[in-house]
Amino acid sequence: MSRFHPSRFVWVLALTLGLWALVAQAQEHRYHYVSLDQAPLPSGFTFFFPAAINDSGRVYGTACDATFNVCNIAFYANGAVTVLQAAGEAVVVNAGGTVGGFVVIDPQNFVAQGALFRGDEVELIPPQPGEVCGLVIGLNDSGTALVESDDALGRPTYVLYSKGQTTPLDFGP
Repeated sequence: MSRFHPSRFVWVLALTLGLWALVAQAQEHRYHYVSLDQAPLPSGFTFFFPAAINDSGRVYGTACDATFNVCNIAFYANGAVTVLQAAGEAVVVNAGGTVGGFVVIDPQNFVAQGALFRGDEVELIPPQPGEVCGLVIGLNDSGTALVESDDALGRPTYVLYSKGQTTPLDFGP
């Protein structure tokens, strides 16, 4: 003898609707492949080297001319690459669109200095003692940068850079 239990029906209905909502929600996120090699570049630029993507979906990187003498911060969005006026190379980006990377200050000896790029503005990070090559390798959403500073022998040291101040990090031997 089977009796109809409204509470069982409500639970089955709730479970069915819940699973249906999950399936519908999962279909909202659709991904597709985009070849950045085919993205149109502004006149004078031949290559785009993507480095990082932020939450807005912009892909940040470096756009260079055919001889690699001109390299600028750039981003890909809406099917095209936009090159900013800031000369430098991108490594990381945060949610606000601040790019961390470096600027080559001596191309003959490839001496680089860490830099933050906000739109077309460049903030050079002061070099550490004995630094030959500096670059931003990490950047959080509040703008604090993790900077690697290499000496002439290639030995790295690390600092945190925020609001014009550097804090050396000592990881021990």
